[in-house]
Amino acid sequence: MPYSTYPTYDDQNYRIRHSINFGLLSGASAQSKYVAYANLYLKALNAYMDTIGTSTYSSTTSAQTVSLYVVSNTSTTTTVGLTTATYGPYVVGGAGTVAQAGGADAVGLSNAPVPAYSEVYVQSGTDATAKVVVSVDYELQHLAPVLS
Repeated sequence: MPYSTYPTYDDQNYRIRHSINFGLLSGASAQSKYVAYANLYLKALNAYMDTIGTSTYSSTTSAQTVSLYVVSNTSTTTTVGLTTATYGPYVVGGAGTVAQAGGADAVGLSNAPVPAYSEVYVQSGTDATAKVVVSVDYELQHLAPVLS
């Protein structure tokens, strides 16, 4: 397939926020993964506490968390050299009233860059009974080539 670069910075493909729906993370250390199809900027992680877990929340730690990871190949040769960027862990369950079922959080990711073909994944904390729904908002990097 040929690659295309949209013509200008004003093209709507670069100005629209897109979303990756990671679905429901259920149980301890559950993961959901996505492969970036182009250079991206991560804008926000959105989390909704579907089912509260059985672990006890404290102000310093909680097993009811979500972390975001980006695994990228940084090698400039024919061998693979992987690097991992970690964001979080973020306590889920609502601003001000954490660890509450039905609570939602949005965490800014400060335009974190993601190179094309990187693995982006989210992982729940260690609570075996917590269920969290997660999505991540992103924008395409300006003039990033995409498959057409």
